[in-house]
Amino acid sequence: MSSKSPFTIPIEQRDDGRRARARHLWEKSDWLTDSRAFDAWTEAVKGGSAAEREFCQQNFLSAPALVAVADLRRQYLDNLRDIGFVTDDNLRALNSNARHARVVKSVLVAGLYPQVATVKLPETTYVETAYGTVAKDAGARDVQFFAGGEEVFLHPSSVLLDATRFDEPLLVYHQKVSTSKVFLRDGTMISPWPVLMFGGRLVVDHDGKAVEVDGLAKFQAFPRIA
Repeated sequence: MSSKSPFTIPIEQRDDGRRARARHLWEKSDWLTDSRAFDAWTEAVKGGSAAEREFCQQNFLSAPALVAVADLRRQYLDNLRDIGFVTDDNLRALNSNARHARVVKSVLVAGLYPQVATVKLPETTYVETAYGTVAKDAGARDVQFFAGGEEVFLHPSSVLLDATRFDEPLLVYHQKVSTSKVFLRDGTMISPWPVLMFGGRLVVDHDGKAVEVDGLAKFQAFPRIA
């Protein structure tokens, strides 16, 4: 998280760059998308310097930024080895959930909380189709986000701007950036579960069949679950 995004997209090629980044889209997450692009780069490197250079050019990726990410990953692994958390014998087992998006998202919440925004969907609208009337999915520009008591917006570089459905009520983010608006950088859509497990103080309203986390978000729940 301390390194910059590996994507370098010139303003004059913004549309092409967004499409290239979208090829690596994973689970409506800027972090997970960058992670998948990194994995694809590690495979390209195996083909030699020419294959790596072509891959980076086609995907608007910065090779030095990716090398920096790889170096940080190695340093972190070395630190885990030094404290005895990781050994060569258990490394594969400890990484067994690396492709399980829900687990990875929960780790992001545990590390970034309370940097969580709530999602407010617009009123449902309907469209006529050949199969009858159906509800229209809300796109990113129709959705409102709130954090710290104020409305915030997805950063223009976010892959979430191209999302056509928002099924999850929360978004965990890395940074707030205030320019013309308050933007959220590096967002990931999340369900309530990781916030309930790794968030702050829980307040249960048995009569109202709800549970609240730190005054940040409130979820409906049956009394036996709450």
